Amino acid sequence: MEAYSFDELVSAISYDFQRFACSSYESMELSRMERASSPATSWPLLKSYYSGFFGAHAILNSVGLGELYLNAALVQNMVDFAALTKVPVPKIVSGSFTYKVVDAGPKTGLLILQGAGGQGVHDGFWRRLCNHLSDLLDAYVDHGGPNPGEILGEVDKIQTMVRDTSRRGVWLSNTRNEINYQHLYDCWLPNTRASKCRDLSFEPIYESSEALGKLDSVTGDLERFLLVSRCFSSLCSEIVEYYVNSHGGNSPVARRWSRLKLLLAA
Repeated sequence: MEAYSFDELVSAISYDFQRFACSSYESMELSRMERASSPATSWPLLKSYYSGFFGAHAILNSVGLGELYLNAALVQNMVDFAALTKVPVPKIVSGSFTYKVVDAGPKTGLLILQGAGGQGVHDGFWRRLCNHLSDLLDAYVDHGGPNPGEILGEVDKIQTMVRDTSRRGVWLSNTRNEINYQHLYDCWLPNTRASKCRDLSFEPIYESSEALGKLDSVTGDLERFLLVSRCFSSLCSEIVEYYVNSHGGNSPVARRWSRLKLLLAA
């Protein structure tokens, strides 16, 4: 799909990047605040997961990748527009799609593909994310990026932690379901004194390398669940901070990010 305006395309993806990055940061901070003010761990754990889920979306947006859901009305709008402009389009059905910004010579467009299946929205997203990470790693190596072996090791570690093929489905989203819907892991109050939740630290981790490093010594499912989520939320925050520091504090992204941090620090 050819973009009629590169600025419009960037604006649309930037909007998604900002909303996902801000919701990731807010969810991470709220998980800490809630745990600090009460003995509850269930919702802080789930909010930590969502901080990673939103952060992973923002990470993809930052490199021109993303997720779309096209309902029947949107699909019909696309078909009608194509008919008006006399542009042939393949048959489109409603559902989940992935997109990638592609540079086609003098013009820029979107490559839109039907999203690979999964056992629900979250399961499917994490599967596609791992595939995206593999593609990004291949591109990194092809372009001669430094320390490819180290990067390969980190990508392989996070993919293994997210998917864990020893279980059916994606481990990360499965664990969320077990906490949220099945009330496993003794997270919900009143829990027992032996609950592993009591020892979890909900302090934010602002450097992804710190979260990745801690994963090497993790033994329990709950700590692993929390740290994998932190990997994505912290990397998301690092990307935003890098952008703000590179482009100055007066850009829309910088102003929104600064306002968010100020509100949550109050």
